[in-house]
Amino acid sequence: MRLGRPHDSSVHPSLVTRNRLPPQLIGLKRVLTWTDFGTPARKPAPKPGGTAPAAFTYAQYAAKGIGAEAIPGSKPVRYRLKDAVTVTIEFVKTKSWVADWVFKEPTSFQNDLLAHEQGHYLVATFMGRDLFIDLMQLKTSEYAAPGQLTTAVNAVNARYSGKSNLIHRRYDVETRSGLDPVKQARGDGFFTQAFTTARSPAQTAPDGTPYKLRLLDVLKAGGITL
Repeated sequence: MRLGRPHDSSVHPSLVTRNRLPPQLIGLKRVLTWTDFGTPARKPAPKPGGTAPAAFTYAQYAAKGIGAEAIPGSKPVRYRLKDAVTVTIEFVKTKSWVADWVFKEPTSFQNDLLAHEQGHYLVATFMGRDLFIDLMQLKTSEYAAPGQLTTAVNAVNARYSGKSNLIHRRYDVETRSGLDPVKQARGDGFFTQAFTTARSPAQTAPDGTPYKLRLLDVLKAGGITL
C-alpha cells in the first residue's frame, strides 16, 4: 500500500515589545515522539493501492522582546536593539495528530513517518533559529532614532515571512510526503547542512560559536527557490 500524509504548517513570527529579558532561543533541538501527538485520531485507512492522511505536524515560531533602547551616555542620543529578544519554536499538540491505523503498520513504516514529521518541525526550527540570529546581529548597530531600528527589524522579518508554508509544501511534494526514500534523504541532507555547515564568510556568536547556514540559503544552493 502507498500511504500518504499531509504537510505541516508554520506561522511567521509576530514582533512585539516586552519587558527586558535575556536573549533566548527556545525549542531548538526537540525530537518528536508519537506520544507528542496525543491519542491517535480515528481516520480511514488507505485502500489497497491508495493513500490516506497519516499524520499532521503543526509547528510554529514566534519572536518577542523586540524594541529599542537609548544607549547610555550617547550624545546626541543613539539607539540600539534591546538585549531581550526571545524566539520560541513550538510543537502545537492541539493542532497535530497521527491516525490510529498507522500503528497497525510495520514499525519501519511508523519510524519513517515520524522521521518525515520531524522534518516539518525542523522547518520551524531553522526558520526560528535563523530569524533569531539575524535579529541578534542588529545588536552591533546603532540608530539615530527608534524608527530606524524598526525598519531594520522589518527587513529581517520580511526575509522569513510567508516562507515556512512554502517550504512545508515543497518538502511534501519533493518527498511525496516521505514515500520517496531518495528524495526524503535529500531533504534530510538539507536539514543536516543547516545544522552543521558554517556560514561563509564566517559569522560568529558572542561566545565564538560559528553561525550555521540559513535553511533558505541551503535550499537555494540545492536548486529550490521559493
